[in-house]
Amino acid sequence: MEIDDFISTRLNIYIKCFEQALTAYLATTLSDKMVKLGNAYCNDYSLFQELLTEQENQLDMLDIYYRYQNTKIIKGNKLVMQKNREVVEKVIMLGQKKLNVNNYLYQHYKKNHTSIPIWVILHQLTLGELQIIFNFLKLKDRVAFVNNIYRQRKNNQFVSGFSNKINYIRLLRNNINHYEPIIPFIKNLSSLEEQKRLISLIKLLKLNYYRSVTHDSSKIKKPLIEIEVNKNNAKLISYLKGIIKVI
Repeated sequence: MEIDDFISTRLNIYIKCFEQALTAYLATTLSDKMVKLGNAYCNDYSLFQELLTEQENQLDMLDIYYRYQNTKIIKGNKLVMQKNREVVEKVIMLGQKKLNVNNYLYQHYKKNHTSIPIWVILHQLTLGELQIIFNFLKLKDRVAFVNNIYRQRKNNQFVSGFSNKINYIRLLRNNINHYEPIIPFIKNLSSLEEQKRLISLIKLLKLNYYRSVTHDSSKIKKPLIEIEVNKNNAKLISYLKGIIKVI
């Protein structure tokens, strides 16, 4: 039990950090695209419908469809597109304030603004839904994220398969979130190839965690000290200093 808890806790921390990195990248990339299209407030979700249409065109197998209607490929593509549409609909409904989400930032925008920017919306999505949004991106945008995560250039074929790694991370995350023991999950990886795949993925998650997160509190104290204290923020700054001292 102790070993299982240790592995699960570490993986949960690493995966959370990866999810934050993916969310931040998607938010930046999609916000930039919206701004370039003239949407300064990053709240025009017609972009998602365009991305969905582009992907549907890529998966268009109309000629094959009529000849091989029962093939697994066709059924698989139809299921993929159905899930993609569901995610796009969720994004649009969140942006139009048609869904109720118990999140402080989302509730703030829902109460005080006519619509909600994309970077707020993305923080309301599951890792599986973020994976779908990632797949919507053009190859060059996916390449940029993967190269940054690995800190080295990866070829297009590797990047095209990176979504499978996100899905594997999602499966690990689901196992941990449902309080299921992680060791039986690991034990089921019977082949050496599967075991190597998991070890490689954990190394990536750990590397990203230690490169992305500040672990030395002294590095946080300095910018906190440099904040100009006034009557509006004095209590908050004092409170934050107390937290950083004990955390």
